[in-house]
Amino acid sequence: RAAAAGWWPWLAGAFGAGWLATLALWRRERRSRAGAVPARGGARRGKSASAASSAAVERDCAANDPVAARRAILEWARAALDSPQVHGLDAVADSLPPGEVSERLRELDRACYGAAAERSGWRGEGLLDALRPHLGSAPRAARSKSEATLPELYPDRA
Repeated sequence: RAAAAGWWPWLAGAFGAGWLATLALWRRERRSRAGAVPARGGARRGKSASAASSAAVERDCAANDPVAARRAILEWARAALDSPQVHGLDAVADSLPPGEVSERLRELDRACYGAAAERSGWRGEGLLDALRPHLGSAPRAARSKSEATLPELYPDRA
């Protein structure tokens, strides 16, 4: 009777083993991500992390290193916003008042992802000057609700 079953038990076993391997890898990745995110120690820890990351922003912009400056700005925004979901400079620009900072952050993105000539020609003093007023304080967590949402479709109906 075992010989009559054919290849189905082997196929089912292979799929089961693959599923278990996927589950094990998923759990390992989840644990490594959880270990990589520092535990929030309240407002005091957030302020010290924000101060350290703002010092890194100043250092990396002064060194004219666009890749390190981008990384430092993202770390500063994550600490200041207390939000690990900030993944790009667009999100940082959205959390700051509109103006010169947004344009300088776009220039930084172009320097990081553009040609090597753009990277070597990037100077951080303009971005640093634009960011300095914000480095000591947390950026806005998000735009106001009226800016973030569409206007009502039928405002006269209530």
